[in-house]
Amino acid sequence: MNTATTNPELLDGHEVNDTNDLLYQHTFLQLSIELAFKLGLNESIVILKLLTLIEESSILLDGHYWVHKTYDEWQEQYFPFWSKKTVSRIFLKLEQEEIVIAELRRLHPYDKTKYYRINYEMLNRYLKHKE
Repeated sequence: MNTATTNPELLDGHEVNDTNDLLYQHTFLQLSIELAFKLGLNESIVILKLLTLIEESSILLDGHYWVHKTYDEWQEQYFPFWSKKTVSRIFLKLEQEEIVIAELRRLHPYDKTKYYRINYEMLNRYLKHKE
């Protein structure tokens, strides 16, 4: 039985209840300080989310694991604190650096879903170059 609503717990002298439980009931992002320092904060957040999604629910195509999403899906599902334009700018930067490989594999002419994978060789080379 959860007693937090009837008998709130104290954490650092503050009551933990329904009005201030944001720290306890929401999804967290991973952050690597070293990766953020070398790659950039936003780019490192995207890479770590992409890595997590590849491990959890990827598609095997051409010998590589891919995640498929539109910019709208990335923004709505994982990065609601960024605008769609910011999300697309981050992905395009990672694509230009060849750290992320993105491909359109359209099933329909109106399909804007891209397939994404991490280019580990380029990521490692980029990180070593930034040392």
